[in-house]
Amino acid sequence: MTAAIFTSNQPKANYPDREILDYMERQAVLFDQMKPELLTKYLNQFVWFEDGKILDSDSNHEALVLRAYGEGEPRSLFVKKVVPIEPSLFVRSPLRLGLS
Repeated sequence: MTAAIFTSNQPKANYPDREILDYMERQAVLFDQMKPELLTKYLNQFVWFEDGKILDSDSNHEALVLRAYGEGEPRSLFVKKVVPIEPSLFVRSPLRLGLS
């Protein structure tokens, strides 16, 4: 098995930088730690959250993101809806893996 080597003239996969992933993970942990408090103040609202602070909130996700980007240059944002139970993701597939 050989490793793929990218040169400057080859396209790279469009993955987020490690810095962005680290930022999002850090914000998610802080969000979860503050969730009880957030539920009392921002239930069913989208919040723009950064380093333990709510920078803005709105019931409309798009309006909140547009305001956040209006604050300056586009950058990574942690915007999440404050709900008591996170929705479960379920993907239907015709594949039957591991079933006999």
